[in-house]
Amino acid sequence: MAIEISVSQELIDTVMKHYLMAMEFTDFGPDEVGSGNCRPRMSEEMTVQVLRECGNFYMQNYGRIIDRNLKTEGDAIKQAGHDFWLTRNGHGAGFWDGDWLEPAASALDAYSSKAGPVSVYVRDDGLLYQMGG
Repeated sequence: MAIEISVSQELIDTVMKHYLMAMEFTDFGPDEVGSGNCRPRMSEEMTVQVLRECGNFYMQNYGRIIDRNLKTEGDAIKQAGHDFWLTRNGHGAGFWDGDWLEPAASALDAYSSKAGPVSVYVRDDGLLYQMGG
């Protein structure tokens, strides 16, 4: 039985948005999260990198991300973007913290860990860049 993958830019954008929200929270502090003012604009280079990474993450893990693998109420697509950032960067939460059913949790954790950590920084041009991954 083949799994039908629902691919849309909207779903990938949702993963990316919540990935960036987690980045904003962990790297720029919780005080202004959601204000839209607490992180610099992303460089074009970083935008392309993040879109590619979140798109690949979604495509490779679609069957694990769908709602039936999320134990808690909520949107699995949003939670997956958030947990992808947290897990790949070794924060104290992520796919392994109990919100995802097994074996999906372990597979998502392994994918994120293999993607490797990234660091974000601001260059002299005032734009945000990332390295690693």
